[in-house]
Amino acid sequence: MTGSPRGIGAAIATLFAAAGAAVACIAPETIMTERNRELIPAAVRDQLRGSHPIRRLGTPEGVAQAALFLAAQRSSWISGITVDVAGGSVIAQGFAAAGLRTGRLTALAGSGSPPERPHHR
Repeated sequence: MTGSPRGIGAAIATLFAAAGAAVACIAPETIMTERNRELIPAAVRDQLRGSHPIRRLGTPEGVAQAALFLAAQRSSWISGITVDVAGGSVIAQGFAAAGLRTGRLTALAGSGSPPERPHHR
């Protein structure tokens, strides 16, 4: 089977649904493990922090908490999804691809106004 992690997870969830099994994937990004702390220079870590909307890097504990939630009975109705443990960077990339700036969205967050879509000619 080839494809994106999202597609593979959804396909596996579909295959096992008839057996009553729920399948969910976790997609972590820039997790500050001990090894990454050794390998990634401080200046690069600062740059990586700035690339995430919540302005910090992930932790192994954060990934573990997502896994524990998905493994718990209370999430047994959740299936076929990929949980991005990525500090908001995946959605920020989606906004950027759509031509939207997250800074503009932040400014509008309290106004209730939808973000302006870019005009295409």
